[in-house]
Amino acid sequence: MKKCFNCMNDLSASEEKCPACGTVYDNKPKAEYHLPPETILADRYILGYAIKETEVFIAYVAWDKEENKKVIINEYFPAFLSERTEALSVEPENKKTSHIFMRGLAAFKDECVDLKDMPNVDVIGGFEENNTYYCVREIVDGIMVKNLIYNNLKISDDYARRVLILILRSLNKIQKKGIIHGNITPETLYISKKDTSIILTDFSFSGYLSQYLKTDCNNGYSPLEQYEKNIRLDLSADIYSVGAVFYEMVTKEKPTSAVNRLKADTLVAPSLMGINIKKNVENAMFNALNLHPEHRTKNVTAFYDELKNPETPRKWERNRKKYKKKAKFNLNTFKDAGFWTKIGLIGIFGIMFLAVIATAVEVAFINHKTKNPTDAEISTEAVPRSEDITFNIVTVTEDQSETTTEEKHGFFDKLFGGNDNSDDNNSQNEENRTTDKKTSTKPKDKVVSGSRVRN
Repeated sequence: MKKCFNCMNDLSASEEKCPACGTVYDNKPKAEYHLPPETILADRYILGYAIKETEVFIAYVAWDKEENKKVIINEYFPAFLSERTEALSVEPENKKTSHIFMRGLAAFKDECVDLKDMPNVDVIGGFEENNTYYCVREIVDGIMVKNLIYNNLKISDDYARRVLILILRSLNKIQKKGIIHGNITPETLYISKKDTSIILTDFSFSGYLSQYLKTDCNNGYSPLEQYEKNIRLDLSADIYSVGAVFYEMVTKEKPTSAVNRLKADTLVAPSLMGINIKKNVENAMFNALNLHPEHRTKNVTAFYDELKNPETPRKWERNRKKYKKKAKFNLNTFKDAGFWTKIGLIGIFGIMFLAVIATAVEVAFINHKTKNPTDAEISTEAVPRSEDITFNIVTVTEDQSETTTEEKHGFFDKLFGGNDNSDDNNSQNEENRTTDKKTSTKPKDKVVSGSRVRN
């Protein structure tokens, strides 16, 4: 008995074409740097063909011999940083970028370890082998949100909002860990047939390496900053993607890509299309879809607060200039710089240091003269008493301060924690009306783990 390397269906020894998917049996990899089909990992998983490549990993379809089910396995193999040896191990391509490879490997592993113990995600395990790390993902039994959008039923504002709440509830669980999904689209969100919760699938694992590589983007769903190289993503990146999915649920139109919106923002509000949507909900949607992260809704908590607030205003972006990423300097930037660049930086810092010393000496000299003034240097102005130059830094009283913060957090925690049965039951009732179409802890060298956000 053998396997079809495309769908992992069983084939007899004499069969050369899969009756299920029509794939001709061939045990050669699709690319020379892929692991060959029939490779067994962890003495448990039989690999099939590679089904996806990103800047960070290669994804393979596989068969779990212990559980007797099909799974997906992501192999850490960052493009332009890795090479495959004859023994099938993964090695850094060159010494100059080996530190990026190793830190990315630690981050990939750490994020996988965190995700495998979390609900509402497709990551179920991981293991080390071939000098790299493998992330095991389950095949979700559910309805893809894309199929929910493009059926013959009309999705009301109320129903779309309830699906959005389910998405935010699942996303909130990973944002509490500081993890960025980085690949949220209608195709990576599933409504579970088991309990109608939203399952987040196909994580990008690109949070750390986004500082060094151009990350994979999904036109219409990825935020503007994700198209840039050497920029650090934050939690608001996923909020943009969720806002884009929400827009598509309401309008059944894919949003214009962030890059095209920067040139001319032609994203039409649902209300201008004749769609009945509450103004505060539409404002919350477009606040999440702001192009620049400094103007965008920051996280799940803020997004939910705007959805439930009937007075949510639209946060208009006044600055329409071309987006420029902020330059960031760190130790790795210095290490990767050329020889003369390093000399120049050392010279600049040396001059700055001498300037600080000179300023300090001058201030000390002035203070010395002030303590021992001559008659000509004594000011004739009145010297204020100490109480006259004491400033009160308290600008508001306790009565004037915000009193609803605690209430908001209490309501939010209640929504995203505890028993979710009420919303799930409502979602299940709506789902039954649809057509069911099947379509890292920082390491000691201060590596930021996975797609984490650190203060």
